[in-house]
Amino acid sequence: SAASSAPAICGTYGATPALATAVVFRESASSWAAFEQKAAYLWDANQQGEWFNVGRRTFECTKVAISLKIAAIWRTHGVEIFAENLRRVHANASLFETMLRADSRFEIAVSPESNIVCFRLKGCSMSESDEDALQVAVRREMISSGEWYIVQTTLAGRVWLRTALMNPFTKESDLQGLLEKVAAYGAREVGPAVSLASRGL
Repeated sequence: SAASSAPAICGTYGATPALATAVVFRESASSWAAFEQKAAYLWDANQQGEWFNVGRRTFECTKVAISLKIAAIWRTHGVEIFAENLRRVHANASLFETMLRADSRFEIAVSPESNIVCFRLKGCSMSESDEDALQVAVRREMISSGEWYIVQTTLAGRVWLRTALMNPFTKESDLQGLLEKVAAYGAREVGPAVSLASRGL
């Protein structure tokens, strides 16, 4: 059935130096169809079960075998380390939510269910379009500085800053530093207005 052949686990593990994703199938035969490639110049399509031929079920063949990092971590520390990694990044997202809700300079889109948090800097008596433009400008300045990297997204037609907390060693001071930097760039963009908004004026 479809349920029995569907991937049992599809997760991204931030515990590795490079991004690595694992898809684990209940039925090994199904794994060959998920990323099936057509490349007669590389292999014989009639040959199945070539577990060593990673090119047959991947979109990228030129990267290092990053799955070996997951295998090494699993073998050395056990599967619990992956669960602990998830617990930590989820806890960081919850902490960041608490910090955002306690800071009148910011608003948060929704409570995070995982490690992704969407938030925005409040403008002072700004139109919605100007407030959206403020988020875009702040993000551009932060990326240009080379100190922070943050993305943006659109929710219900509004622009939000978006951060994915991937590093389990992220500290509260790191998150506070991010907020202070966003606020600083916001103040640079619109002047005293953001400072007044931060005091509720």
